[in-house]
Amino acid sequence: MHSTNAKKIAVVWTIEDVQEIRSDLDDEQAWRVLQACDGNHDANVGINWNVLEEYAELFFPKQTADSS
Repeated sequence: MHSTNAKKIAVVWTIEDVQEIRSDLDDEQAWRVLQACDGNHDANVGINWNVLEEYAELFFPKQTADSS
């Protein structure tokens, strides 16, 4: 998305993007991941697939078969 008059751009990430890498997350969990990324990402890195995955794991660690 861009605005010619305002001279700015925006890249849009959605809960569906989060769920593409973490299909086990519901809509609210995916939204929490997006909000965390928006408020805490490194400006030198931005938001990318790796950042989404890292925040998803931080907030919602994957359950392994041998974890209790």
